[in-house]
Amino acid sequence: MRGAEISALRGDLGADTVEFAHLCDVEPTTVSRWESGASEPSGPAKTLLSVFQWLLQDNSRRAMAIELFRTGARTGGLATVLFSAFNAYFDQRGNNK
Repeated sequence: MRGAEISALRGDLGADTVEFAHLCDVEPTTVSRWESGASEPSGPAKTLLSVFQWLLQDNSRRAMAIELFRTGARTGGLATVLFSAFNAYFDQRGNNK
């Protein structure tokens, strides 16, 4: 995921740099470095950003993505947000069969 995509994702979620960093379990300067292209996300943060990007691609999942983000940003629960997002993904896949 490139810097412009990360910046757009943060904007789509309505997050400031501090909230976004808290959710990703990184420092705000790390988010700034991602957005400027000086570095790229890795590990759980990379997975989390990919999940949010996927969620936001479809308007039917947009509200869920924003609520997951808000929950994670408040609690700092990266694992909880990932678990909830994957559950939502598999629930949706089951409903589309």
